[in-house]
Amino acid sequence: MVNKDGATKCLSIIQLHLSNQSIFTIYPNLSSDGSTTIDFMEKEKKNISVSDVYGKIILQKTSINEQSIHLNTEGSSGIYQVSVVNTITGER
Repeated sequence: MVNKDGATKCLSIIQLHLSNQSIFTIYPNLSSDGSTTIDFMEKEKKNISVSDVYGKIILQKTSINEQSIHLNTEGSSGIYQVSVVNTITGER
């Protein structure tokens, strides 16, 4: 979050829930250095992409089989969309 005076503030951890089950957690939400971590509840292969507000993919990782992934947008400020696709089931 950016205050009127230009100061930034970290927001709480964002957690996605599906059918009362936590799928993954993304933190910190508002990173001063472009560094973000995604923790997954299950260790299944997945494809991850990060795109900007125009839909341009700025970061992509495929066939990831880890429970914790570190993403870095190299300090670029902005609003991003994170897409996670299970490569086995196709679920988004």
